[in-house]
Amino acid sequence: MLLVNGVAESGDVLKTLEKSKLDLGQASIALAPVLAKGIGRIEARFGPQEMIDNVKPIVARLVSEFEMKR
Repeated sequence: MLLVNGVAESGDVLKTLEKSKLDLGQASIALAPVLAKGIGRIEARFGPQEMIDNVKPIVARLVSEFEMKR
């Protein structure tokens, strides 16, 4: 849900990740900005959601790791 709302062509993003041969942790970090964008779009469209609130800290940690690796 976050990926689909975070980027127009989620299938293309997943194909690119698959080709890159990243492990799950690395792929999660690579997707962090898209997931964060998805959170913003879902909240803008539907308001606060408990399920989204539960994943916000996880995505925030991943975004932090993404930014440190840049």
